[in-house]
Amino acid sequence: MPISRRKTRRFTLQYLYATWAYADEYEKDRLLKQFEEETTFLDEEYLREAEKYITQNLSYLLGIIGHFGPKFDVHSLPLVNLIVLLIGLFELLSDVFDDIPPNVAINEALELTKKYSDEGSKNFVN
Repeated sequence: MPISRRKTRRFTLQYLYATWAYADEYEKDRLLKQFEEETTFLDEEYLREAEKYITQNLSYLLGIIGHFGPKFDVHSLPLVNLIVLLIGLFELLSDVFDDIPPNVAINEALELTKKYSDEGSKNFVN
């Protein structure tokens, strides 16, 4: 099975959610075993870089979300929505994967929101 960025984004969301929701380092291998599909699709470089960029720039990224979503307190956002926004910002701001056009990053964030959140969240993420 070829590497799939879309499926890797889904795994990245699930991995970050599991790690942050349980406040411990959640083992990637453990999560891979629980993931709903085969993991041969995984773009390991994307996962590694996304995790690194998001954790190293978390305060900055939260500031951006707070600035552009002033009606919302970033600390009270549902975790899944916050992680979707962080993945989208990683794709928009990081120079590691400059092959991802902005409209693709936004559309993929919306797809993650549709799959893992409620209908109202789609408007917020958009």
